Amino acid sequence: MDLKVLHSIMSRKGYHYFDGKTNSVNDNLYMEFSTGYNGRGDWVEIKIGSELHNIRYKDKNKNSINEFKDVVDNELFKILEKLD
Repeated sequence: MDLKVLHSIMSRKGYHYFDGKTNSVNDNLYMEFSTGYNGRGDWVEIKIGSELHNIRYKDKNKNSINEFKDVVDNELFKILEKLD
């Protein structure tokens, strides 16, 4: 996973606030982006695994939550590029 590309996409889409963590159970990286300070506004949660990733985000146009599981890097980037 190219984190520089990930951050660049999120910044262009207006997600300027970031929080991240790991845990002692696995090698996953958990990242949260939002358009407002401290998780306010629109948000995207990403779990980066060794090969497959999960993404969950608030669709502001439909006011719903969308979720994709077990996607590869290129699929994840395509999903992020489609965010409004």
